[in-house]
Amino acid sequence: MHVKLLILFLFLIMVGISGCTIDPIANSTFGEKPPLAINNLEITNSSGAPYQYNGTNYYGIAGIVKNNGEEDTRYVKMEAIGYDKENKTIATNDTVELDPKIIQGKGKSNFYFDLYDPNKKIVRFEIKVIDVK
Repeated sequence: MHVKLLILFLFLIMVGISGCTIDPIANSTFGEKPPLAINNLEITNSSGAPYQYNGTNYYGIAGIVKNNGEEDTRYVKMEAIGYDKENKTIATNDTVELDPKIIQGKGKSNFYFDLYDPNKKIVRFEIKVIDVK
């Protein structure tokens, strides 16, 4: 009888310590940070220009992405879209080069895109932040 009570007592202690009894809506997991918001990131000072590399035409875009939030961003997914004079999409690229790759809270990072532009038709571009973690 005493062994059964001891096992029951140990089981209840383990459940209490494990966090299984904590309401996940009222309490977040220990060390969990609030989700990052895309609207905390702001594109500033972006510029673009055509260039040629090994006989291939590209349109390079550089700028700064600023983190207006408090939390660091470890993953930022961005997209660049190049348009011609008739607003037709000529090229897209979602592979961004970030320096630094982790944007600290209230910090900033330089970004760079290359758009393939074989006929030199890109006259304007758009940068979008697609996802952040």
